[in-house]
Amino acid sequence: MTVGAAEPGKRVAFELYFPDFGTTSTGALELVPEGNGTKVTWPMNGDMGNNPIYRWMTMFMDKMVGPDFEAGLANLEALAEKT
Repeated sequence: MTVGAAEPGKRVAFELYFPDFGTTSTGALELVPEGNGTKVTWPMNGDMGNNPIYRWMTMFMDKMVGPDFEAGLANLEALAEKT
């Protein structure tokens, strides 16, 4: 993972390289004030090219990486609530 642009209190962008597929995905942690807290979203985008198997796999990406995203957001929440 390579961290790209960062806007303190707003956004941290990143690139994630998948060597097994030869592809790179981009994403960000986006922070928006909401009530007494902060809403965090973690979008990620990638291009699997024209390989039909890789494109088929995209239908299962949420199930494959979703738990990791949920765990990461839960860890972020726990750390934020400590301060």
